[in-house]
Amino acid sequence: MKITPFYLVMDELKRIIRGPVLLDEQSLDHYSRDGSIFSIKPAAVVLPRDRSDIQKLVVWLAQKRKENPTDNRYTLVCRGKGTDQAGGPLGEGVIVRFPDHLNKILEIGSDFCRVEPGVIFGELNRALAANNKIIPSFPASADFSTMGGAVANVAAGEKTIKYGTSRNYVKSLKVILSSGEEIETKPFNPQELAAKKSQNDFEGELYRQIDELINNHRDLIDRSKPQVTKNASGYALWEVKKPSGEFDLGQLFIGAQGTLGVITEITFRTIDCPETSALIVGYFDDLEKLGEAVESLVPLGPSAVELVDHYFLEVVRNNSPQLLTGLLPEKVPQYVLLVEFDGSVGEVKAGIGRAEPIIKSVAYEVKVALDPNEQEKLWQLRHSAAAVIMEKLPGPKKALPFVEDGTVSPKYLVEYLRDLGELAKRYDLAVPVWGHAADGDMHFQPLLDLADERDRNKIFDFARDVFTVIGKYRGSVSGEHNDGLFRTPYLDITFGQEMVDLFFEVKKIFDPLGIFNPYKKASRDFEVLKKYMRREYNIHELH
Repeated sequence: MKITPFYLVMDELKRIIRGPVLLDEQSLDHYSRDGSIFSIKPAAVVLPRDRSDIQKLVVWLAQKRKENPTDNRYTLVCRGKGTDQAGGPLGEGVIVRFPDHLNKILEIGSDFCRVEPGVIFGELNRALAANNKIIPSFPASADFSTMGGAVANVAAGEKTIKYGTSRNYVKSLKVILSSGEEIETKPFNPQELAAKKSQNDFEGELYRQIDELINNHRDLIDRSKPQVTKNASGYALWEVKKPSGEFDLGQLFIGAQGTLGVITEITFRTIDCPETSALIVGYFDDLEKLGEAVESLVPLGPSAVELVDHYFLEVVRNNSPQLLTGLLPEKVPQYVLLVEFDGSVGEVKAGIGRAEPIIKSVAYEVKVALDPNEQEKLWQLRHSAAAVIMEKLPGPKKALPFVEDGTVSPKYLVEYLRDLGELAKRYDLAVPVWGHAADGDMHFQPLLDLADERDRNKIFDFARDVFTVIGKYRGSVSGEHNDGLFRTPYLDITFGQEMVDLFFEVKKIFDPLGIFNPYKKASRDFEVLKKYMRREYNIHELH
């Protein structure tokens, strides 16, 4: 049997689609990394011109995969700007990059917008602002990350506690399935669902099988749902079929990291921009008092409740002290809590009025900022400082993202932080902590050197212990960064084996040949993590 050399196979791909196919070493090297601790060299990088290119690519890959069922070069991995921190947009196959051509805002309506997946989140919100509208689920990386990534990862950020995650703003999706056909997903009533299930095509088969799977495992699905305010982990089977009978298959694509199909168009719900905002900053020397404050503040409806700890402040002070000038009291705090209220002038005034005495009763110092410039400066404690932690640390040890997005119910925040601190001591790790206190979503990035075998050996045991703690509180290994390559094999710990077996079934139903983003969402393969873990960490090369 004559075997066609792989480079000739890629030349065949070039003839099939209109968009560029990058095969040069420089491009393959660049797209082998994202914001994670992994590096995987792809077979090719495709910059599709349109949906037709993607459909042709999917059909071509499906045929090649049938002929070569174990060759992961014949797989497809979607990529935006590569800001993912868990290896989601990395793979041995064909990387499909969206921001180059599929980057158009197609329509802005009175309470919605319709976009292609390569649109940048920050740019979309700036365009919406002209109509006094916003999608408030933007992540910290909004100026770089794409709307396709926002859906694929269930993007969220500091305003989640008031406004919810990106899941709450998706009205409908257009998706290319593993069969090559494009479908549109949106909520259907029982009669519309019955019509979908009666279709004699792959779409109809999806509706039949997923409805049956949910009906047969309703109790398991309900009891396995993480008890958190935001979750990006697993396949969201609990979101698909409501008690009313409403059925939205799109809920599975949201957060699926491109493992079930390729999103080509998104319609988002938009809301009015808040009229104004105000910020209260509390400085704490005691974890219990911090917990009291968070528990009392959440029912008041703040738009953000953000936390940084003393390790975080120490790292920033040692590397970029100018960022903290004038922002800290003389006594350096163990914790800083930033609490924002937004809305109408009356709503903000009322929120501040209720929150200020609560914080003053437990914090040893408090600042209130009504002026936008003063608020922006105080937000540096959280925003600019986080960039120092992630990007500017000198020396070989870096703040590594692999357990950085664990989330528990905010009622367990104090216990969770205490448990994490004890684990850090046991493993002799310096671990700066920051994140979304009101959601119990802590960014917890140990300082480790990937070139040091002792540090590399700590990663897997430490991760298992952290995820076991999260499981104890029925939390999620990821509130907003998703499972990606690293966290996927650990999902048995938080969901249980039976529920993870359902994730495997979902993957097989949508992608029987396994062409979409291998090793993400449904995998128990730890060896692939060890195989592709970097020996250095540098995220300056992204975007």
